Amino acid sequence: MANEITGKLTLKASKGGANVARSESFSIDMTGESFYHGVQNISTGNETLEIYELSNFDSTETGICFLKNLDDTNYVEIGLTSSYTIKLLAGECALFRAAGTLFARANTTAVELEILMLEL
Repeated sequence: MANEITGKLTLKASKGGANVARSESFSIDMTGESFYHGVQNISTGNETLEIYELSNFDSTETGICFLKNLDDTNYVEIGLTSSYTIKLLAGECALFRAAGTLFARANTTAVELEILMLEL
């Protein structure tokens, strides 16, 4: 089958009378069979996302990754090794193609991070 993964991203902004809007739909072939969906408690230390321990993923597989910070106050950082390139403030989410082992750390106290990973 083809295009088993579909999605739509929409971004809108309005300030001072200026408006901008961007919307994109996408579809991706899912040749893999593994997926993981769960919530992980992320501490202030460098932690591996538990998708690698609780699913059939290994750290070299590529996948579509959806992350959402479920905390009301604190942010969480996501990245490869200890190089954090994604910062999710309280309530924010991200969708990206992951290629390598993902790590996370909370900034002040532990946060709950929703994780959805689909093997490509």
